[in-house]
Amino acid sequence: MAAAEQVSTPEFIGRLATAAGVKARLFPLSISILSPMLKVSGRTEAHDSIIGSLELDISKAALAGWQPPITLDEGLRRATLRRDI
Repeated sequence: MAAAEQVSTPEFIGRLATAAGVKARLFPLSISILSPMLKVSGRTEAHDSIIGSLELDISKAALAGWQPPITLDEGLRRATLRRDI
């Protein structure tokens, strides 16, 4: 069984790119610059999803004894495997 991990959004994107065998293209941008850009572009609804965290709280499941059966990296690797249909 794997231990639950908390990762930042940029770290998650980097690990997903690694699992997919591609390079992550992340561009650091200050929130003080990004927020007004979103407002001017009319994308204020995107603010929380872009700037906020994607952190999941699994504490209740963990209290009930649940543990993830695989690591985050293994799950990402499996999710990005090419499937020929």
